Amino acid sequence: MKLRELPGALILGLLASLLAHTIAFGDEHVAGGSFHQALCSLALAGGVGFGILLGLLAWLNAGRLTQGSILASRLTPLIPRAATVVAFAASSFFAIEALESPHAAVALGVIVLALVAASLALSLVAHIVVRGIAQAAVAVADPPYATRLPIYIRRVATRPRLRGIRFAYRRFARPPPQSMLA
Repeated sequence: MKLRELPGALILGLLASLLAHTIAFGDEHVAGGSFHQALCSLALAGGVGFGILLGLLAWLNAGRLTQGSILASRLTPLIPRAATVVAFAASSFFAIEALESPHAAVALGVIVLALVAASLALSLVAHIVVRGIAQAAVAVADPPYATRLPIYIRRVATRPRLRGIRFAYRRFARPPPQSMLA
């Protein structure tokens, strides 16, 4: 995991753990016990804040890019991989379970399956949201009067040296050999 993926991994991991808790336990009890409201508020604030961060980065970069797919590919490294989300979701899930009072247990396989399914779903949703934010930012930043896409031309960084008549005096020309003259 890279450092730039950490905020997304923390937020998506918490959201995935809350979703997996709901999948595994249903309406039997709330996640986190007395800390349920605080956890839900933290997850909501983190998700909205992460979305605002992605939108701000998209807006700042949209003026330099002409297509949303390019912008989306530049924002995608901020989204953690699904395996990272599963790891953070598992750690968040078991931390939330430690906060709760004792209750009926669910099979570990069901919990693991719920964690993997929730993490994969949230990772997919995050990638779709990034593409949507990038397309929206480019659409808003694109001026309506542009009739064609800009063309970028590669140019040589150094100027070529001119050789021609100007430097003809530097060439040494000797007379033909004496045997050719006679």
